[in-house]
Amino acid sequence: MVLLKHQPIDRKDKDYSLKQYLTREAMMLYFVMWRIINMEGFMLSFLSITKSLADESRLRILMALDSRELCVCQITELLGLAPSTVSKHMAILTQARLVENRKDGRWRYYRLSGDEAESEVLDAIDWVRSHLSKTDIIRQDIVKLEKILTLDPEVLCQTQSGR
Repeated sequence: MVLLKHQPIDRKDKDYSLKQYLTREAMMLYFVMWRIINMEGFMLSFLSITKSLADESRLRILMALDSRELCVCQITELLGLAPSTVSKHMAILTQARLVENRKDGRWRYYRLSGDEAESEVLDAIDWVRSHLSKTDIIRQDIVKLEKILTLDPEVLCQTQSGR
């Protein structure tokens, strides 16, 4: 693939100064670097997303966040993991831009990235939904989550910190 064709300069053209030549060369270099950075940026984004999807707990979190916002205590209760482990999973999902979060007092709430997210993020979320929504573990998580959502987050958080 040729990114940009280099065209020779007619040195006899007196109107073509060294400054114009260097400006043209700098623009070509900028364009090539921009293409490389964009490709690397996309590749890093793609790798970040795929790595974040390579863990069962993170996939369960994504499915639990489908159509709702949950606090860390609720996610911790659902998965039965240590709060620090859940926080690490949430950081990975946030870095991959699959989830967004907000802080409200002591609680941090997470939700799936919205329609304004990049297309690769939305595609990944749709792919996870379409392939996992009917699995047994996700069905069990939905039943468990319905019970968790009836609990007061304050009580849930206190219970978890006493473990």
